Amino acid sequence: MISKLGYWPEFCDAKFLELGFSRYSDLGTSLSMLLHYIDTDKGFDLNVRIVLVGIIQMEFHGLAIENVIDRIGLIDSGKGGVEFELEAAAGLYGGCSCEIANVELVSIKTFSAGL
Repeated sequence: MISKLGYWPEFCDAKFLELGFSRYSDLGTSLSMLLHYIDTDKGFDLNVRIVLVGIIQMEFHGLAIENVIDRIGLIDSGKGGVEFELEAAAGLYGGCSCEIANVELVSIKTFSAGL
């Protein structure tokens, strides 16, 4: 994300397009999400896939029909893993500890910022 956009977005007002949990994947317990995010200040319309692999601990609350993100944080745990934090504007919130976090920019459209 940073190499493509030049920054890590907070994903404020992003919406879930897909959300999946797998306990029996080849890589261990995993959580995947496809997000739609529009950054009106920078002029980006993005679809981003985040896959959290090798989940060690997980606690989420508030899953609803409409889930809107306030902020996503990915933090190096300092123990060879990643801490994932999801703050909600509405719906799903919580976090997890995992071995690997993969972030993929699935699609990007640009527009004139501030419009």
